[in-house]
Formats: sequence, structure tokens, C-alpha cells
Amino acid sequence: MVELLDINRQTSVRREWEKLLSLAGLQSDPPYSAVYGIYVNGRLAATGARDHNRLKCVAVDPGHQGGPLFRQLLTGLVADAFDQGIEKLYLYTKPQAVDSFRRVGFLPLAATAEGITFMERGRPSFNEYLTRLSRHKGAPAESVVVEGDLLGEQEISLIRDALTRKETVRLFVMEGRTPLDLIRERLREFPGVFCHSAEGYLIPLSDFPAYFLPDREDRIKVQANIEGGLLADRIAPALDITGLTAVHDPHDPVRVAYNETLSDCLDGKLELTLVSPADL
Repeated sequence: MVELLDINRQTSVRREWEKLLSLAGLQSDPPYSAVYGIYVNGRLAATGARDHNRLKCVAVDPGHQGGPLFRQLLTGLVADAFDQGIEKLYLYTKPQAVDSFRRVGFLPLAATAEGITFMERGRPSFNEYLTRLSRHKGAPAESVVVEGDLLGEQEISLIRDALTRKETVRLFVMEGRTPLDLIRERLREFPGVFCHSAEGYLIPLSDFPAYFLPDREDRIKVQANIEGGLLADRIAPALDITGLTAVHDPHDPVRVAYNETLSDCLDGKLELTLVSPADL
């Protein structure tokens, strides 16, 4: 039976949980909305965690791999998320786990050359998301990606900069607490700007999971490759997007590394315009 684990207040549970993660080559990666586990003969044999709609830290004790625990764990985890009103789940995983997640209903959306794969389960699917976007297809457009809760003067200036290249700008808003309608209201002065939810397909750099990628530079490159591929190969054609305008802060090593990888990924597909904060 799948149980909720209290790793914050029960020290012994946390230690056993961290030991199981270590056996699987994983590490703790907060925050968590919930942590789950299955015990066999009094010992933690399988675990997984959820950060809202993203799964992470899924591990099965080596002595129980190949058995029913993985399916039992994921079935319970998905059911609990559904009970919380979450019908769509995302995850990033190592290549050796892709087939296991496929068998419990997750579909691959993009993968790096090394096989690290981005997957989803639930509705609306990515294809349905693209179909919804394509209904708004119009003139060739520039694109901008922002965090919904960080739509400040810098982001507004970035949008203005993008409008100097195209009369139409597709603004993708990453998950946040600010409703999309409120963002649209704030941008009423820009009739050529159209807001679209990024759903869980484009996420803030700080939210990218680290549980199986301990090296920060590796994480940045993986995220840039996956998101660049989704944007250039799938999202851009749905809306006739020809370019992407993004902030490039030379004093921010994370942003620099992301943009360098993104530039390689978009080369020949989308024109990437990088703007320094000093120019905004």
C-alpha cells in the first residue's frame, strides 16, 4: 500500500528515505507537495515525490526492481494527485527508466542526445495543447518567455524590444500565482502581444529538478536542450514563430550557460535575440 511519508518531522523516516534515494543514485530535491512510500516487511522499498504537478525522486530498492512495486507506487501517486485536483503530471528521467514510465501511462515529449527524457501523463496532452495554440495562428511572430509572477519593468521592456522585430509577439507565461487574465489586462497597451500559458512545458530555471543531475551545469544544459527542442520543433510551427527574444545577463552564470546551450539548440530553426538588462 502506498503511504504518505512525513520526512520533515520523522527523522527516522527521512534517514531511511534518503538511504533508498542514495541506493538508486538519486538525491533529495525539495520542495515537495507530498512524499510517498511503500513498505515491505517493515522496510521502505519504494518511494516517489511530487512538487505540485512534477514528479521526482522515484526509486525502488534494488532487491525489488522488476516486481510490482513500481507500478503500485505510480498508481497510488497518480491517484493521490488526481484527488488533489491535479490531472496532468510531468517528469524528467534517466534513459534507463523511460520504458518503466511508459508502461504506467507516461508519454515522452523530448529527449537530450544522452537520453534524458521529458514525459507527461494526463489531459490535455501536449498534442492537444499544440492544437489549441494553432487555433490562434496568424502573422509570423516573435516570442518571449516570462515568469508570471515576475512581470516587471524589465519584462515589459523586453516585450517592447521584441515588438521592434515583429508586429506580433507570442508571450509564454510560465507557472505562477498570477492569473493569465490579469497579465493580459496589464498588457492591454500592446495590441500585438498575445499571452499563452506555458503549462508545464517551459519552467523557471530554479524549478528544474536536480534529483538525478547533481551537477548544476548539466542541469542547465539539459533544460535548455529540452525546452529549446520543444519550442523550435513543436511550439513555434503551431504559431508561426520565427524568433525568440530573451534576457542575457553576463553577470548571471546560470543564465549565460542556459542561453549558450539554447543558442546551439535553436541554430537554423529560430532566430535568438539576446538583450542585456542594461539595454532594457
